Amino acid sequence: MKRHIGKYTNLMLVLLTIGFLTASDTAFAARPAVKPLIMAHYMPWYQYPPLNNIFNHWTQNPKMFDLSRKPDGKVNIASYFYPLTGPYDSSDDAVLEYQAALFKIAGIDGVIFDWYGTSGALDYGPINKATVKAVSVFKKAELKFAICYEDQTASNRIKYAGLDPSQAVSEAKKDFDWLQQNFFNDQYYLKHNGRPVVLCFGPQYFEEKNQWNTIFTSVKPKPLFVTENGEASWEDAVFSWAWPNPDGSGVLEKNWTENGFYAKHTDKNYLIASAYSMFDDGIIVETDGYSKKRRLIDYDGGKTLEWTLDMARKNNPQVIQLVTWNDYGEGNIFEPTIEYGYRDIIVVKNFIENSLSIDLKFTDIDLSAPIELYRIAGDPAADTALKNKVKEIYAAIFTGDKSTFDIKIAEADIHYDGSVKPVYEPERENVGGSGGGCATGAFDMVVLAIAVVFISAKR
Repeated sequence: MKRHIGKYTNLMLVLLTIGFLTASDTAFAARPAVKPLIMAHYMPWYQYPPLNNIFNHWTQNPKMFDLSRKPDGKVNIASYFYPLTGPYDSSDDAVLEYQAALFKIAGIDGVIFDWYGTSGALDYGPINKATVKAVSVFKKAELKFAICYEDQTASNRIKYAGLDPSQAVSEAKKDFDWLQQNFFNDQYYLKHNGRPVVLCFGPQYFEEKNQWNTIFTSVKPKPLFVTENGEASWEDAVFSWAWPNPDGSGVLEKNWTENGFYAKHTDKNYLIASAYSMFDDGIIVETDGYSKKRRLIDYDGGKTLEWTLDMARKNNPQVIQLVTWNDYGEGNIFEPTIEYGYRDIIVVKNFIENSLSIDLKFTDIDLSAPIELYRIAGDPAADTALKNKVKEIYAAIFTGDKSTFDIKIAEADIHYDGSVKPVYEPERENVGGSGGGCATGAFDMVVLAIAVVFISAKR
């Protein structure tokens, strides 16, 4: 009898387990297993002297953030966080090489550019030029890229550039005609079954399918259209984007929970999941009235990133999007900063190695090498031979050649140990005026050796 009771008990446990499957468990089972690409959502919108004298994304409110140098050596920017490079221009080759090297060492496959069209309002023209420059550098490292189109461009063209609303679709079509001619046929552009993958924040302005059909008229093959959190009912695919709860609790919105976003979109053949570490736009709210209330996603000692990566992986997406690489105003950043060092990018690297079983060759400590290369590239006192050696080291990183990397690092006598060592600039005078400021990369060589090792750093 005991044997039979055991059989029935086991059967009962199986039935109970099935009965208590969550919606997310169903989602896990519904999607075929794939090895996802890891791509960073990337903001190419930073301008900085001498390449550009428009600084709205570093300043937000110039009366509060004037890019003057503070007593601690930092430039006064609109962010709670400070990049190891200091504020930069998104068109700066030295910055782009540094970022590409971090992507390659960490195992990140590419970037998704936040893109506002070719021109027509605000700083959209400079953003497009910076995107073109970034693509040219990132391709040297064989990084993939895609576009996330901000269709709010249409309303801003109407509001700030006087565009007749009846011309909004035709202007957006010009944007996609440009993408067809310049990006979509590139071997490094992200595609699915031959179709260029295009994300859209929203849609926020063009809400009808027939509008997008007109916009895509000249694009062959038609883009795989991916909307934010499934905003349209007719999209080809969806990507997740976590927003903080409006109550300021620091908890992710319900669409980020197991029973929310993922369970709703099991029918999609293509899925882009997103992983976050934090979100904090308080500095914008406090100084510019950008939002009615500070929005926050709590870092939670790194658990937020670990959980969102794990949840993304379990749902078998084609792409996991890191949100974001460098949105300093909204405080969701994977790029190394003084405050967090290399913590988050190390978590991503370890996730790629352990959860995706990919051998990345480079070590966690190697992530602190690119800032030393950047420092040398911008040092006017560094000799030509050393700068040429830096180029060779970058080439080794871009091709994933760890042995050559180690040899060239030793030959150049470059030292790094994983600690946080930012680059500081000389004090600027009249930084906002025409001709003001000093050459980008003309750094002083005083390095603040912060007594924090990246692995043990805490918020």
